This record gives sequence, structure tokens and C-alpha cells, in this order.
Amino acid sequence: MAPERFTEFVGSVSPRMRWIGMGITAFNTTLYRIDPARNMSRFYTLSVQPNLFGGHSVLRSWGRTGSGGRLRIDFYNDETAAGLARDRLVTAKTKRGYADR
Repeated sequence: MAPERFTEFVGSVSPRMRWIGMGITAFNTTLYRIDPARNMSRFYTLSVQPNLFGGHSVLRSWGRTGSGGRLRIDFYNDETAAGLARDRLVTAKTKRGYADR
């Protein structure tokens, strides 16, 4: 798809929005926890995406920066429930010292 067609189709593109395909967007949040004194450099990425079963999923990816990390997928019946779960996870990770760059 041409870049101008992409912008026309989904509107303005923010850094937290990524093209998935077929007109669906996913909102990504990436948090980092970096402490050079403890040799700690971690990331935590959260994304809400539609799944093939008619519901939505929260994709969580975490690990040491530079590694592939781990992936966990949680399934929800609707986008609202998945969004609330994502927001709870962002709040919990922020309390543990993760921050948006």
C-alpha cells in the first residue's frame, strides 16, 4: 500500500500506532526500566490487537533490552476489556519503575 494511501486510510499515524493489515491498527506501549548501577536494562511492550475468534488480545512482550524476550497473549471477549487489562498492566509496571522514554 502506498504511504499516501496508508495515511488517507487510517488518518494521522502516531508513534504508538502500527499498521497490521486490512485497516486494523494496534496501539503499542513500550516501557523501559534502566539502571546502570545494577546492570539492568529491561523492556515491556503491551499491545491490544483483534484475534481470529472475534475478540481482542493483549500481547505482552518483555525481557532484557537487545534480546528477543518472552511473549504472552491474553484473550478477551471485547476491546474494552482488553484495553482495561492493558491499562492495569501499564499502571502496575509504572509502579515497579518502568517508564516511557
